[in-house]
Amino acid sequence: MTVKKSTAVLRVGEFEPTFADELAMRYEIPTLPDGPRRAQFLAEHATDVRVVETSGRPGVGADTIRALPNLEAIVNYGAGVDAIDLEAAKRRGVGVSNTPDVLSDTVADTALGLILMTLRRFGAADRYVRAGRWARDGQSLRQGRQRSAGRDHWPGPDRFGHREPAAAIRLCHRVSQPPPD
Repeated sequence: MTVKKSTAVLRVGEFEPTFADELAMRYEIPTLPDGPRRAQFLAEHATDVRVVETSGRPGVGADTIRALPNLEAIVNYGAGVDAIDLEAAKRRGVGVSNTPDVLSDTVADTALGLILMTLRRFGAADRYVRAGRWARDGQSLRQGRQRSAGRDHWPGPDRFGHREPAAAIRLCHRVSQPPPD
């Protein structure tokens, strides 16, 4: 696979390692340096940059947008845009994109795990055993509630609440399947 060099795209901040590695196999994209090298980099390359790619912090502030005179788009690999100065982008006519549901399934899975952990008191049981209380006090730890259909309901109606029953079904399906060869 040939790696394409791009001076029209600029990376701001760090990316998740797997994503960064995948990107690096296809494209050679410069990263905006921090500290004293930043001013020199911008003096040499600012007019080439048409697109900024970012993922969370440090984000793209008004000063960075102002320093890139030909900037057309900011592409955020992540759900939020809170680390991007949206007003500065709007004033310059710079488009901003994100991946709004990229973490929805992960958040739903985590919420499901936390609900089950809380109801069944797995955290308390873990601390009980690790503290040596099982050997000393036996089974004196109060048991958690058992979740049965119809008695409790899933939180919602936000975009994560409707995913939790589906996440539970997917989890049960994955657990019941034999591992791939």
